[in-house]
Amino acid sequence: MTPKPFDRAAIMREAHKRYADGLALDLDWTFGQCLEAAWIAAKVRRGESLEALIKARKPRPARPARAAKSPPSIRRKSANDNQAGIAIN
Repeated sequence: MTPKPFDRAAIMREAHKRYADGLALDLDWTFGQCLEAAWIAAKVRRGESLEALIKARKPRPARPARAAKSPPSIRRKSANDNQAGIAIN
């Protein structure tokens, strides 16, 4: 007897919800981490062992901390700038 296929649309909905919840709570979760957690939850609901799924996970390298966004640089136009980018003397 073959197992029923996973509902991938429901797994994606759950991953998007986890990601949005993480953003709202200011957690540093990536979408990939949320998607992985959603797949693990779906497999556990199907009856697979949580401990076996956690052991089978590949270790991930540590994620570097996010740097604060700096404001975009503003280039002031001079009198010699024109649309074509050619200096007029």
